[in-house]
Amino acid sequence: YTAKSSKTADVMAVDFVRWFEAAFATQDFVVLKLDIEGAEAYIVEGLLKAGIANRIDILLWECHWRVIAIEPTTT
Repeated sequence: YTAKSSKTADVMAVDFVRWFEAAFATQDFVVLKLDIEGAEAYIVEGLLKAGIANRIDILLWECHWRVIAIEPTTT
């Protein structure tokens, strides 16, 4: 990604999967809407790998036609 401006900003980052796991239980009714400019696949993959995707009752996400290459992780 090449920024169109030389301005920078510090932003807080959140490990979404860890937050989601701590915030919601299986018995909660969860509607998750993802629109994070192409990073949706990373979140969904993280939820699946953590075994907590079953906590989502309704999933709405913006699909991007470009392919995101997700690097395999080793544990």
